[in-house]
Amino acid sequence: MKIQLNIGPRLGLGFGLLLVLLAGICAVAALQLRTVGDLYRQTTELEWSKSEAATTVNTMARANARRTMELLITQDERQLGRIDAAIAFNKKAIDEALALLRARVTRPEGKELLARIVERRQVYVASFTEVRRLVGAGQRDEAVKLMNTRTLPAIDALQEPVLELAALQKGIVEGRSKEVASTIDMALMAIGVLAAVALALGAAAAWWIGRSITRPVQAALAVAQRVASGDLTSQVAVQGRDELAQLLQALATMNGSLTRIVGDVRSGTETISTATSQIAMGNLDLSQRTEEQASSLQEIAASVEQLTSTVKHNLDSTRHANGVAAEAAEAATLGGAVVTQVVQTMEAINHSSRRIADIIGVID
Repeated sequence: MKIQLNIGPRLGLGFGLLLVLLAGICAVAALQLRTVGDLYRQTTELEWSKSEAATTVNTMARANARRTMELLITQDERQLGRIDAAIAFNKKAIDEALALLRARVTRPEGKELLARIVERRQVYVASFTEVRRLVGAGQRDEAVKLMNTRTLPAIDALQEPVLELAALQKGIVEGRSKEVASTIDMALMAIGVLAAVALALGAAAAWWIGRSITRPVQAALAVAQRVASGDLTSQVAVQGRDELAQLLQALATMNGSLTRIVGDVRSGTETISTATSQIAMGNLDLSQRTEEQASSLQEIAASVEQLTSTVKHNLDSTRHANGVAAEAAEAATLGGAVVTQVVQTMEAINHSSRRIADIIGVID
């Protein structure tokens, strides 16, 4: 099932993925740094402190050997007192170092070396204590002899396990250092891998989001350009329910509405064209009828002119008849009544002729 997301959730998903990857990188880096910190603390607080303690035992033991030899050549009591104080201080430092080693040395080989150190230190302490007693008793020759036969060999014997323990702790420190370096390398590798994955996923998300936005925008732009150029035949394929899909749907609806409007306008234009053709035909028929009426009026005008001419002729005849009638009235009294009747008839005709002349005037 294809998941449809709006632009906002889509961008939020892409950036959220990047933020999750960034948080993962930070978490891995923090975890590795914590591991490195633990190793560093183990190296500095434990292993390094044990190495320093072993070095302290070696240094202080050799210092006490030197102080013991000073006892053999010093005659001043105050100097002897300072030497005794220094030896006591060194013994206390060695005791503290051995106590630290007993608490922190856990490896079997380290415990074995520590036991040898304690054992040989007891021999060494007993030897230079005896030397100090002989020096205090004034038996310097016996003290020198004891120093050469027992004390110096005892210090050499003590240094052997001390140096071995120091070498062991040095090896442990170096191992811890290598482990720290390896952990750092692994952390860098993990961060690099996560960064590469984040980069790849970020690029893929950017490509997917960009493609999902630009393709509908390009489709909408193509539809708008076709509509602007007058092409309303484009088909808009709408996929999804996001904002761009809604935009494409609106463009498709607009395209359909424009198509219907253009169709309605075209139909109205055809109707107007048909009506115009009919009006033109009516005008032509009216023009023909007007021409026929004009021809009829011309014929009527000609007939009226002919009638006018006839009336004028009749008027002339009437006038002649009046003259004849006057002469006849003088000539024949008996025909007066008839003439009077004829005169009345002629007057009626004259009156009718005048009305006809008025009608002709109106027609003209």
